[in-house]
Amino acid sequence: MLIHYTLTNHDENSWQGTIDERMGDTHEVFGVLMFTMHGVPLLYSGQEACLDNCLEFFTRDPIEWKVCDKADSYKDLYS
Repeated sequence: MLIHYTLTNHDENSWQGTIDERMGDTHEVFGVLMFTMHGVPLLYSGQEACLDNCLEFFTRDPIEWKVCDKADSYKDLYS
């Protein structure tokens, strides 16, 4: 059985707020935990792009891909 782990997704971002708003700095700790557990970690909603706004749910709302310190952290965890 394949298990997927996520900290956020597009629904959460749209309805509950950004990962920073919901989890604060603890999302980085949970990110490390997610990558060390048995299964497949999944990143959603521009998590690695420092997304700092809630996405529109029913309209196209592209993620602005910018330089972000979280991107390097996730790259290190993937390798």
